Amino acid sequence: MNGPRVAVLGARGFIGSAVSAIAAADDRIGQVLPVHRPGSATSPSATLLQVDVRDEDALAAVLAGVDVVVNAAHVIGSGPDLSVNETGPGAAARAAARVGARCLEIGTAAVYGRGPLRGGAEGEFAPAPDSALSASRAVGEAEALAADATVLRPMIVVGRGDRWAVPAAAAAAAADDRDPTARIGVIDVDDLARLVVSLALIAEIPPVLHASRRHPVELADLLVDAAYALPAGGTQVPEHVRSMLHTDRWVDSDLAWDLVGWEPDGPLVSAAGRRWYASARAG
Repeated sequence: MNGPRVAVLGARGFIGSAVSAIAAADDRIGQVLPVHRPGSATSPSATLLQVDVRDEDALAAVLAGVDVVVNAAHVIGSGPDLSVNETGPGAAARAAARVGARCLEIGTAAVYGRGPLRGGAEGEFAPAPDSALSASRAVGEAEALAADATVLRPMIVVGRGDRWAVPAAAAAAAADDRDPTARIGVIDVDDLARLVVSLALIAEIPPVLHASRRHPVELADLLVDAAYALPAGGTQVPEHVRSMLHTDRWVDSDLAWDLVGWEPDGPLVSAAGRRWYASARAG
């Protein structure tokens, strides 16, 4: 186990659980330390540490000996306490720095606003969030960047565990007021996790990296690949989420893929993702 020791904050969440699983299966990673917020784990686990991601001192205590910290501890929706998004990334990055570790913050390209966004490399757009949720993520990303973290910004993350993106895409595709040729940046959560693991093995990377597939796709292609159709009764998707998909929303992710030397070449949505959507829709 000579590879880096990687801590994953938010290890029971949509993205964090994928990063934990992919990292644990990668022989180049020495050890994976899964961490989650108190009260959010579904059951006690001897292999999962529970620490408030907003508590820098508590984080530094459990991260001693870690080489890379991946922060995927965030909340979504309008109801939860958004302070996790606002203060957690900075606390995680500062705690990582205190123990001599690098920090990879799982951000979001939603901080660029509703769009349209048609290409553009890192640094070409300033954050312009248009919802309270996106604003909380922008605040947290700025704190992480100030503490020398690298922020990864995927646009739309799909696949196993997704409860919003593909249902929102289906709702948007059924709307009369959207551009049917609009394209969006997409990445399957397992491909994102593999990208995170690859970046964890690179000593020096830029402060911001876009993290979708190189080529944007139309919603119809995404829905075909996910084998997803809108349920007869519709789906409860927040309006601001659905409206984000009414126009072009994609940015240039070439830099990340050029850095790691590989890129996803399979279906947009993995087989595990298609099974997830089938079971979620049936349920």
